[in-house]
Amino acid sequence: VKGWTMGFIYRMQEKGLEVYQKDIELEFNLRRASASETLSKLESMDLIERISSEKDKRIKKIFTNSLLRFVKSVAKITKKFNRKNK
Repeated sequence: VKGWTMGFIYRMQEKGLEVYQKDIELEFNLRRASASETLSKLESMDLIERISSEKDKRIKKIFTNSLLRFVKSVAKITKKFNRKNK
């Protein structure tokens, strides 16, 4: 299931869509606990990271590690840019 989950997350992100645990539950017909366990294992393997949604802190967006690095680097550059332009 972990491989399929990674593939699903990657494909969704390639389409520009946000991925949440609920999406994993629906796609693979998993119970909440099973989806959470799968995501926790992927997170412990440093393959994904869950980040709180800006709209609702209870909901976590799921990022693959390569996309996460990109998002963090863009945020860092934006922050530096904003400081220089104040």
